[in-house]
Amino acid sequence: MDTSPRAWLRRFRPRSETAHARLLCLPPGGASAAFYRPWVPLLPEEVELIAVQYPGRLDRIAEPGIGRMARMVEVLRPVVLSLLDRPVALFEHSLGASIAFEVARRIEQQDDARLLWVVVSGRPPPDRPRPGNRHLDDDLLWQDLCRLGGVPEEILDYPGVRAMAIGAVRTNYRLIETYRPTEGPPLTSPLAAWLGTADPEVTEDEARVWAKFTGAEFELRMFDGDHFYFAPARQAVVGEVVRGVLDRLRDRGDR
Repeated sequence: MDTSPRAWLRRFRPRSETAHARLLCLPPGGASAAFYRPWVPLLPEEVELIAVQYPGRLDRIAEPGIGRMARMVEVLRPVVLSLLDRPVALFEHSLGASIAFEVARRIEQQDDARLLWVVVSGRPPPDRPRPGNRHLDDDLLWQDLCRLGGVPEEILDYPGVRAMAIGAVRTNYRLIETYRPTEGPPLTSPLAAWLGTADPEVTEDEARVWAKFTGAEFELRMFDGDHFYFAPARQAVVGEVVRGVLDRLRDRGDR
């Protein structure tokens, strides 16, 4: 497996040499870096979006997926560190939120580096794990994808689509269903927990518990919608992401 930043990172417009901050986005289970491509036209020049491409996706389809959190964090840590010549904010949804939290924790503990902002979306906090065995049963896995709204209705009945989708997400489900949080102090980076009002994966009370996982500023935001609340309200949600990034740049005196 190629562990270089070039293999893991995707930009959807030319590399910016003038951006004040980088927004690193981790996609949810089953999705590729292209999940965040529609965000790019909504971002100002000050913020450069970079998305993570997991192995087993699109141009990395020939690479085996990573089904253990420890290995994912081991590989992603130097990838994120390669971007820290400028302030980096993380936005991550669902599976990506758990990965990003563990990567941020490892970076702070081992590298004494602080992220500009960490936004965890649509995910319970680390002390509320969701163990399971859906990754062992294709029918259960498919049912869960459909339950979350991650499969468009117009392709639900196509067996070929089902086979391809399950193959792409099985290792992601294994990773999150076997994940147990590591011991360690809270983050020193500002943290936000975002969710949809009708998200079946996380409740408002659960999302509030994320506050204890940072010693810095915490923010809870709720948006109308389900697990993928930001799809129908993309412009408003991206606007809030930009506002949060630029506000924290000002707080640090970087803008």
